[in-house]
Amino acid sequence: MESLIQSANQNLAMAFRRIPVAWMLAKKSIQFRYRRSIIGPFWITLSQAVYVLVLGIVFATVFKQKGAEMIPFVTCGALTLSFISSVLQESSNVLIEKGQAIRDGDQYFLTHVLETVFHGALIFAHHTVILIVVVVVCKVPMHWYDVPAAIGGLLLICVNLIGFGFLFSLLTPRYRDLGPLIASALRTLFFLTPIMWKPEFLGDKEYLVAYNPLHHWLNLVREPLIGGEYQVHSLWVTVVTCIVGWALAYVVFIFCHRKLPTWI
Repeated sequence: MESLIQSANQNLAMAFRRIPVAWMLAKKSIQFRYRRSIIGPFWITLSQAVYVLVLGIVFATVFKQKGAEMIPFVTCGALTLSFISSVLQESSNVLIEKGQAIRDGDQYFLTHVLETVFHGALIFAHHTVILIVVVVVCKVPMHWYDVPAAIGGLLLICVNLIGFGFLFSLLTPRYRDLGPLIASALRTLFFLTPIMWKPEFLGDKEYLVAYNPLHHWLNLVREPLIGGEYQVHSLWVTVVTCIVGWALAYVVFIFCHRKLPTWI
């Protein structure tokens, strides 16, 4: 058991030292994908802009809300959840996709997850153009400290994504049904999370969203950017999920890191 822990710790330590490598690979993958393109990844941003604009207008009409209130709410929520969902789905399959590199000796598994999270974060960074336009056009009341608060919330979400993404990446090679299951669960959570609707629309059932961790993750980014109150409760829930995700990933990694190459 002691040798397993030492081996796992050494592997993780080397993976953390390779963070610059993961960052470089994430940038290179985006550059390679959009080479010879005039606006590059902003094609994704353009499609997302149309998507969230239509969602905001439609659901503002359905729920009889002011567009200037509903569009920022939907935009921030949809873009952030899209970032979370894409990273978790891609992380769950990343070790399988990197199977050849792993069999060739690149067995610093966390590095591959970090690359996935960095890739998603870079795409999300391009989407901030949409957020800026929405905030300006809708005249969202903001204070100077709201932007640092939202950035801090986004960083905490990224730490959560690394932990849970690492956990899913370790389990999926052994249980191949887990990948589709995660994708289905995330699609379901899209409708159960306040994105196209506000928690207060539930009336006396509003307490139900308190059990949805994605709601609290989104609050850390969305509330500062739409002029809402900073949710301290959501901060604590996000910190707790971060600890739980990393603890589970670490325990699973100890027991399975030597078996992963055979599973892949």
